[in-house]
Amino acid sequence: MIRRLRRGADISEVGDLLAILKPRYTSWPRDRMIIAGLLAGIEVDYSLSAATITKMIIQKLKKISFSTLIHTEPTIAESGGWSWCPIYIYDLTASPVSEFDQGSTVLIMNTYFHVDAEGSLGGTQYVRKVHREDILERRIVPVSSHPSMAFKVKSALTDLNNCILVGIPPGPYLLLTIHPESRQDDMTIKKFSGFISCNYVGPVHVIGEQGIFQSMEDGSVGLQHFLIGRQSDGYLRKVTSDPESATFYLGSTSTPYACRFVKDHIWIGDQFFRGDLLIPTTSPPDKNESRDSAKAQDHGTTMNCLLIRQHDNDGAQGITVTLNPRFKISSGGAITNISTDWPSENLKYSAIELDMIPLWPPRTIAADTRGKSFAFETKMKSASETLFRVEAGDLTLIYAALSNDLLQSSDEFPYRGVWACFYSDEEFELHLFQQTSKHTITATKLTSIHSEKPRGMLLLRVTFPQNEATTEVSNAANSPKICKGEFAGASYLKHGEFTSHAWMKRELRFISADAIDVMPSIGDSTHLKYRRIPGEVLSLK
Repeated sequence: MIRRLRRGADISEVGDLLAILKPRYTSWPRDRMIIAGLLAGIEVDYSLSAATITKMIIQKLKKISFSTLIHTEPTIAESGGWSWCPIYIYDLTASPVSEFDQGSTVLIMNTYFHVDAEGSLGGTQYVRKVHREDILERRIVPVSSHPSMAFKVKSALTDLNNCILVGIPPGPYLLLTIHPESRQDDMTIKKFSGFISCNYVGPVHVIGEQGIFQSMEDGSVGLQHFLIGRQSDGYLRKVTSDPESATFYLGSTSTPYACRFVKDHIWIGDQFFRGDLLIPTTSPPDKNESRDSAKAQDHGTTMNCLLIRQHDNDGAQGITVTLNPRFKISSGGAITNISTDWPSENLKYSAIELDMIPLWPPRTIAADTRGKSFAFETKMKSASETLFRVEAGDLTLIYAALSNDLLQSSDEFPYRGVWACFYSDEEFELHLFQQTSKHTITATKLTSIHSEKPRGMLLLRVTFPQNEATTEVSNAANSPKICKGEFAGASYLKHGEFTSHAWMKRELRFISADAIDVMPSIGDSTHLKYRRIPGEVLSLK
């Protein structure tokens, strides 16, 4: 400390100056500001405001360490230049002695940020995006107790997809938001001369999670160049000479193509009681993009629901099925072309970790991996390729892949696949018919129109005598085969899955391998019509 004071003119950055001045105290705050200015080598007098002297000192020294930026006071400006800087220079944090240059050793936490004449701040540090888990588990808390600083943090986190955390463990970290001019899409941001343009929010602690920056190989964390409070194109200096790409991906996995797998499966969603079924198709290129552009090469995947209409006949051609687009997912994870039936105009895609507690899809549907609805683990090991998450406003939805083996029938299991269950001429649900043997059929609801019998519920089960197989029923040539089955009553939740209090006997008419009617009974007068979804609709191309 004494050696640095004796060097005087060699004070090279703001934290160095504060480390010298903060242990010394005079009773007059104005005197302290004058002393700081004189020691920094600038001409100051009592007519200048504290904010003006602070800016003059920082502009003279031009460099400030990352740790010095962690402060708890309101800033000179709400946005733009100097939006990161407090009014009094003494409110900045002095760099501890351990963070000064030690010969040729410079700690990464002491990486310098550079300040230009407009108060824009540029530098290099580790970054990761803010995840929904951070918000739900209240991991991010402001360092400052000042009402205005706490309010800025709280307000910024309402748009978590626009927030990033900068720093290394154990913190504190800087919470920044991506400037609109840098936003390319939901997963990608543009750079200006190698810098990401950001807005300053404030310092925060990240609690309840160990080593959030340790797994840097997964691509969710990395060193990036930042420009905070960019006022114009005047700040073009690069912190390093390393070549930089024009974009930076904020996805949760190691590649910008984190969601390419969505085109390989049919997906079921866990919307409250209703559920969802989406069939992917490859999206055509945008006509407004040149053939060689990146956007034209990234056709993306359109996710479609099914529109189904009945015909008068009861045979295999008794329904007409068309695909209705609901939204489009780019290879980088941006969701666009959102249909009007969604509760939000702003959908967000994110991957799901493999080690989540399994609950969706329900165990009544065979699946390789399962996820827990509306619950999140603190550590992502690797992204699942059979689960993904969509955030629609306040709703968080999980989509799970249906195994292709469940979708196609065979000679041994002729009824296996997805069926439309019509309650009337217009109202229908989608049910998954599964056959674990030649003598059994079960129907599980993929979608639902009745809250008392929600999606994921096992609705129908049929067991044939051992001497009679489902293949024999489907081959009935002359007249419909009549069989007995059981139909579920109202549901209740047990061990995370929906089941029924009671099962009622129902009569089933097996018209063909593509058409089944559930006949009315004394306890239930509903006449249900099952019609198979054609295999070519479910075949992914």
